[in-house]
Amino acid sequence: MVIGTDAYEQYRRRITQLGDVIDGARAARDLAIYRAHQHGATPEENARWALIDVDDVRGVVELLHQEPGVEEWTDGPCYVEIHRRAR
Repeated sequence: MVIGTDAYEQYRRRITQLGDVIDGARAARDLAIYRAHQHGATPEENARWALIDVDDVRGVVELLHQEPGVEEWTDGPCYVEIHRRAR
């Protein structure tokens, strides 16, 4: 099947945009994991909530703990709410 130029470009843009949304959602999730950790959530709790491995949670916390200025970062948009409104 050959895709016309307009359709090709439309899907290229859509895939790129969705990749950006995924990256943004992942970054927002990681910051939420870090904040929950700061407020007493265990790695096991965070892993269960985020549907990822405990070792991945520990890696996120360790990585963000080393980031300069992380305490001043603000929470990003809630992609779950955006997704629900888009339905």
